[in-house]
Amino acid sequence: MTLSQTFKVVLEQDVILSATTATSGQHRSLDYLSGSVFLGIVASRGYHSLDEKEAWTLFHSGAVRFNDASICVDGAPSYPLPLSLHAYKGDSFINDQSRLIAGQLFDPALSTATESIRQQRQLRGGYITQCGQYSQPLLDQRLKTAIDPATGRAANSQLFNYEALRAGQVFLFHLEAEASAEALFTRAVKWLGGPASIGRSRSAQYGQVIITPIDGETPTPRCSTVASTELTLWLLSDLALLGTNGQSTLTPKPELLGLPTGSTWLSERSYIRTRRYSPYNGKRRCHDPERQVLNRGSVLRYQLPRALDTKESEGVQSAGLYRESGLGRIAINPSLLDGRHPTFEPLTARSTSSTIITASTPSTALVSLLLRRAALAGDKTQTETLALAIFNQLLVLLQQARVWNGLPLGQPLAAPGRSQWGGIKQLASDQRDRPETLWRALLGGDKAVIRDRSGWNLATGPSTTLAAGMHEILKSHGLQDNPQLADVIGHLAVHGLSLNWANAVSGATELKEKNA
Repeated sequence: MTLSQTFKVVLEQDVILSATTATSGQHRSLDYLSGSVFLGIVASRGYHSLDEKEAWTLFHSGAVRFNDASICVDGAPSYPLPLSLHAYKGDSFINDQSRLIAGQLFDPALSTATESIRQQRQLRGGYITQCGQYSQPLLDQRLKTAIDPATGRAANSQLFNYEALRAGQVFLFHLEAEASAEALFTRAVKWLGGPASIGRSRSAQYGQVIITPIDGETPTPRCSTVASTELTLWLLSDLALLGTNGQSTLTPKPELLGLPTGSTWLSERSYIRTRRYSPYNGKRRCHDPERQVLNRGSVLRYQLPRALDTKESEGVQSAGLYRESGLGRIAINPSLLDGRHPTFEPLTARSTSSTIITASTPSTALVSLLLRRAALAGDKTQTETLALAIFNQLLVLLQQARVWNGLPLGQPLAAPGRSQWGGIKQLASDQRDRPETLWRALLGGDKAVIRDRSGWNLATGPSTTLAAGMHEILKSHGLQDNPQLADVIGHLAVHGLSLNWANAVSGATELKEKNA
């Protein structure tokens, strides 16, 4: 018996998961959340409480498998698009509802000689559901530069860019375990729930997610139950194989997958893409050995001397190396790839479980912007006035800090500067339509922007700091979960970047009544 638990992962911030470790060329991000991310979360929260045997079983043996998380499409789980699907150039193969048109797609390996010789193109990238709904995760590009701590300016030759999964998207991930590891599986489920930080630049503006366990069976593609000597394998995750010589191999020979003796790999009817990468180990702060893998979405076909029995089928469904990190997950004889044209289920046959929820976002960024502007057009003056009132309260806190620390005018305070206010302004812009996320990013916990560091730890009294004072001021104005939070914070940051704040921090002037 296999134990399983499905989780919903909501991206609270953009998430950077580098596809390669290359430092030259365009940065590329994965369009899914790799299983090693979730393994790392559990390891950081529970490794210290396990003995050597338990740690090996949970994190290294493959008895517990942290699978990849794919985008949630219209409330349903999705799978990497099979590389066997092709379309004729110039033909449209997606309808107005973002559903693939089965009649326009085909597998060239199953074509006949009398069929059209028009130019074909392979479909690459994206995800589909059992019903044929197609989606591509949203990715954003941002240009960054390192800051020279000596000058506070952009460092020379330190311009770079990041590609990241856009915040607000929902992914589905599931944890699997063998029955013998039930106790460890239960503990892993407990450790996984709640907020977490994943990917790169977690100390900046990236990586915050919320992980929630949900009810429902493990999402897997529907597979044919008819015994056959023709075997089709659809890779739902990357596959790392070890050759008979002990070296990595990209040739999926039958014996490496545990297929019966006498099986033949039909290379001319298979579709393979490969990649190589070196995963980064955050605990050891170095890269692990390079992995050479067959890409998720690859389709492999074999001719068998006999049909697989139940035990052999179970072995093929999870094969190769690094299974604890989600690699080696395979669908056997998927119904979707039964014939020359894909076979999709009717939309009405899809699960309508209310436990799987997609992000409630407007259809386009333009619609979102226009709706928001229309809703807040009459409140612009109000938000600006509120931001100015909060700013004046912060100036009073600076005056209290100067008195408490015994600093005369002309001697600067160790208060937040332009870099901190600039980061807050950018955060307010990024999370403009997500006030709950913005509140957590500003004030919620150890990773918050406004916490006891970077000048916000300035003492303003016997047991209070500027960060605590800021928290109380925002709460007193009822801004927690307020849809106008981003506007108020944005205007407040503009004041923080002004000469008034710089003068108050440096002690160049006293507090002016005209600012009130």
